[in-house]
Amino acid sequence: MIKRYLIYLFAFSNFCIQISSQEITYNQEFKVNTHRNWYNYNPCISGLAEANFVICWRNDGQDGSEEGIYGQLFSASAQRLGNEFKVSAYSESQQMNPCITDLSDKNILVCWEHGDLIYGRLCSSSGAHIGDEFQVNKTNRSYQGNPCAARLTDDKLLVCWEANGQDGYGIYGQLFSKSGVRIGQEFRVNTYSQSQQSNSCITGLADNKFIICWQGYHQGENYWSIYGQIYMVSKDNLLQEYQENFSVKDHVNHPSVTSLGGNKFIICWQNDEYNIYGQIYNTLGEPINQEFKVNTSTRFWQAQPCVARLTDGKFFICWNSFGDNGQLISGQLYNDIGERVGQEFQISDYASNQQDFQTVAGLSNAGLIICWEGIGRNSTDYGIYGKYYLADPIEHILRSFQLREPQNDEYINTLIPSFYWQAVSDVRKNFPWELTYDLYIATNNNFTDIILFDALQDTVFTIPKGNLSPGTTYYWKVLARNIQGDSLWSSNTNGFYVDPNATDIETLNPEAPLIFSLEQNYPNPFNPMTTIPIILAEQCRVTVKVYNIVGQVVTTLARDQVYSAGRQLFVFDSNGLAAGVYFVRSNIVTTKGEQYNLIRKMLMIK
Repeated sequence: MIKRYLIYLFAFSNFCIQISSQEITYNQEFKVNTHRNWYNYNPCISGLAEANFVICWRNDGQDGSEEGIYGQLFSASAQRLGNEFKVSAYSESQQMNPCITDLSDKNILVCWEHGDLIYGRLCSSSGAHIGDEFQVNKTNRSYQGNPCAARLTDDKLLVCWEANGQDGYGIYGQLFSKSGVRIGQEFRVNTYSQSQQSNSCITGLADNKFIICWQGYHQGENYWSIYGQIYMVSKDNLLQEYQENFSVKDHVNHPSVTSLGGNKFIICWQNDEYNIYGQIYNTLGEPINQEFKVNTSTRFWQAQPCVARLTDGKFFICWNSFGDNGQLISGQLYNDIGERVGQEFQISDYASNQQDFQTVAGLSNAGLIICWEGIGRNSTDYGIYGKYYLADPIEHILRSFQLREPQNDEYINTLIPSFYWQAVSDVRKNFPWELTYDLYIATNNNFTDIILFDALQDTVFTIPKGNLSPGTTYYWKVLARNIQGDSLWSSNTNGFYVDPNATDIETLNPEAPLIFSLEQNYPNPFNPMTTIPIILAEQCRVTVKVYNIVGQVVTTLARDQVYSAGRQLFVFDSNGLAAGVYFVRSNIVTTKGEQYNLIRKMLMIK
């Protein structure tokens, strides 16, 4: 045991040195665009050499006209490299739906939709333009839009797009050299062209092959299907169909594809029931395994998957999730044969309003970067946000931790209290499932006939309705677990009493408050200031404190002060504090001596 502890201690010390020297901001949401008060949409991302990465997006109004295409380079530790740069040259008309791919010489190709045409531009790894932007498609009639791009194994570039009216409905493609010189003629991918074909995606395969996937109405039927076409590029640059068009799946849409190395690739999709599925194929288009369901959450919609391969053989799928907590971005890590690694987890910190158009890329250090469009985070703009994850999960050493709320012998007046306990590790988690908690609740301190909520990834949990009864004493404790298989009980067990008149009412009318409530702070996440509303049913004495993740008080906003009934606002200024999770706790004492302890989780970002 001592030897094992020393090994953990050595690894932890090296890990701290690594974080300090590289300023790694892993598992911390950051904003990509720097210009505010403009609308920012449609992010795309590509990994670069030395584990750097670049994110591009569409901006509405920054260049003085309609949309423009902009980009920002980042280091392997998610630090900005220079300023954001403009890719598109024109300020007239619409520039939208960008896509991006890297080149072996550290340059990048950015393509986008310009009016009804497809344009592209080569840029250096610093964002400098390499030549002028150029038109990708040769046919100028009808609509051409929604491009995608990829680097192939022989360093050629492929751009695909959808067209409506060129020759019926179609997916078209064009090969280029890495210097942007056109190779051959543009070609149509699909064979059936009598109904809509859209949402194409590409990945390069081994032996100069590549696959293009897309969705189309099934031979004129009123449902979507996903199709694929595998090609090979010969040594003399002739394009050959390696295998005929094949059908992936009916009643599905929004395909995403990536190579898994060797002769394998994975396609994932969204089905008609709004669940996410995936399947691994060989280069003949033959399934290698059974299709598998990606999402474990099944309430409401799961949509628009995006998949990327990591350099250590794993792959990662993220998608848009609609549920009880709002709209957010979720993700799941897999090994190279399609087995889950860890659990599904929430990527975006913010779940209110719209969080979508997510995209993901693997980095050369085996890490991954996800970015998305967030609407309503800042009151006036549509922002692009990202989150970076290290290559491997962190092995945490479990340390003694205490229960915080409800406190021992506490009297509560709600049937849906929030439980709060200390984190079992001081090291920030990379993936949320590295540390999980099992919450045990029982009506006796022997914990027979328990209520169990297991595999919780956070240190705050609000119990759902229907679990607690009025006029009852309960006891609770928490069991922490790490991915090494270790477990540790909380150092204390708390008991609390539920008022006989307790209710499960979650919201109330601020004009005529009936109970006491600590509302969610706004904005959340925030930087550096946020407002914390507290609803008081009557005149009370109030204490409001803010705690960090390890339970230390960082500031006191009110100390036993008298406030009248109604909605009271408290402002928290986080200047000088580190980014991360904080908790606000209010202690409310009525004129009759009744006490109410309420708690909320907050997130401060830099």
